[in-house]
Amino acid sequence: MSARVSLLIATVLYILVSVAAVGALPSDQLAGQDAPLAVALSDGAGIGWGADIVTFGALVAITSVVLTILFGQTRVAYAMCRDGLMPERLATVWEKTRTPVILTLLFAVPVACLAAFVPLTEIAELVNIGTLFAFFIVNIAVIWLRRTKPDMERGFRVPFVPVFPLIGAALCVYLMTKLPAETWFRFVGWLALGAVIYALYGYRNSRLRRGGGGGGTGGTGRFDRPSGAPSAPAPERTA
Repeated sequence: MSARVSLLIATVLYILVSVAAVGALPSDQLAGQDAPLAVALSDGAGIGWGADIVTFGALVAITSVVLTILFGQTRVAYAMCRDGLMPERLATVWEKTRTPVILTLLFAVPVACLAAFVPLTEIAELVNIGTLFAFFIVNIAVIWLRRTKPDMERGFRVPFVPVFPLIGAALCVYLMTKLPAETWFRFVGWLALGAVIYALYGYRNSRLRRGGGGGGTGGTGRFDRPSGAPSAPAPERTA
């Protein structure tokens, strides 16, 4: 319930801020601006110090989001190594920090290089199409799991299936069509690279394909919880 309330509050706040920004400055003057909310405050409302605060807040927010994404990405890669889709050696946990250091560096260094040399707009478009495609897959997966595994234990059940997932998938596709062709070419190339890696390594080494099951330690000890580290709760399943 708390997650739904938080989502509702965030949605209402986004709408109110958008209405206030358009009220302060016409939408045609906001279009194409790198920081439309700051421009609305400085040029529309004449509050220069407010625009500076918003700009600083945006910088802090973007930094926290990047750190959160990197943290999540390393854990996703860790799970893939655990399941045999990536080399297990990459998931070696450093005893001092109890973190997968190799995976962290493997993602942090390329991301830092991209942020330094690639324009932010192109990075944002590539991130957007990847996120929208992931959401599209999630919506379709909800329908698939509801039909193939109706008795699976779920922490939350999506209502009005398949209507809501179909609407969500359609909206994702609609937003993806608004992205430029260059972004689509990069996205297809990235997917092709992932498919090649899976075909050459992941498919042959998958623990699930070899009958070892997915998500376990496999008894090798490489993915055992380090001594003294708190145990993580089992993730909730949703569909």
